[in-house]
Amino acid sequence: MLPDINGFEFLTPLQAKKIRTPVMFLTERRSLDDCVEDLKLGGDDYLKNPVALPEFFAGLTALI
Repeated sequence: MLPDINGFEFLTPLQAKKIRTPVMFLTERRSLDDCVEDLKLGGDDYLKNPVALPEFFAGLTALI
C-alpha cells in the first residue's frame, strides 16, 4: 500500500500514457482478484509478502 494511492491507481496513468516500465508488485494483498487485476493493468510480477529474497531477486532479474 502506497501512502496516498494504491497500485491500481498508480498503474492507470502509466497505461494511459503508454509508459512501459516494468512493474513488480510487492504487496500484503493476498486475494486472487487483486493479483489478477494488477496483472491486467500492466503489472509484470506480483509477489506476496513475506517474500523470500531469492524469489524477489529472481523476479527482479527476470524483469530487467
